[in-house]
Amino acid sequence: MIIDVTSLPSGGSNWNIKVFEHLHGSRYTLHEEDIVEVSFPLPQIVAALRAHFVKVRVIDPDRTRPSAKSQRLFFTAMSH
Repeated sequence: MIIDVTSLPSGGSNWNIKVFEHLHGSRYTLHEEDIVEVSFPLPQIVAALRAHFVKVRVIDPDRTRPSAKSQRLFFTAMSH
């Protein structure tokens, strides 16, 4: 497996992942995938959600509430 992560001009990143699947003997086949990843500031995400939903909740699975130390956040939204 080969993973090459590069920065994109948009501020995101591209994860190019190559996996060599062993077929038989010395034969391999290459599987390749590009995964583009981008992140946004929390206030921007909440504002975008509130434009469409009445109630927006932000959940940090590792803390009582989201903070600058948050690694991953989850969002729930209700329309009425």
